[in-house]
Amino acid sequence: MTGCGVKNPIGTTGVTVIVQTPIQSAYPYPIDEPTVPVVNSSYPGPLGGSGIPETASTPEYFVTHLVVPTPSSGKAVVTGRLLIGGEVGQPFLATLYLASTVPPSTPNYPPLIAFSEQSDQLGIQDADTGRFLFTDVVPGQYAIIIWTPFGGNPLVDGSGNSILFMVNPGEVKDLGIIQIK
Repeated sequence: MTGCGVKNPIGTTGVTVIVQTPIQSAYPYPIDEPTVPVVNSSYPGPLGGSGIPETASTPEYFVTHLVVPTPSSGKAVVTGRLLIGGEVGQPFLATLYLASTVPPSTPNYPPLIAFSEQSDQLGIQDADTGRFLFTDVVPGQYAIIIWTPFGGNPLVDGSGNSILFMVNPGEVKDLGIIQIK
């Protein structure tokens, strides 16, 4: 038997994946053995001016030249910048959600962060500057969740505490530069 190559076996875009089958088997008949994806050595490919690989399809929540709008009536806007390395650092691009908080049932405890990937607002981010934006935010207390394939984690400050903030009607809440380590 010889190995065979299959490009993009599960509908991936922007990445060439080659699946290889085993060359020999210890059994007298072929068996289905797990295949191991081998990523093309050129991944992630050359970087464009935005820092996003040119071979990657840019999600709709990454834009360039993001403009912070005026809040709509009774709502707010939340913005800030995620940077690696401080004020002059590189933009940190991530999938961001705005999660509400639930007041604690016991005094002197922090609020719980209530997060749902299906219902919480997905932020947009400027690929060049790292500025993020959430619009039409209902007043209340919130946290920002960074979503990865392994789950979500709230943004934390330098002490490791979740960054929680209040939003008031008609406000443009600028959280400033949040340094990612």
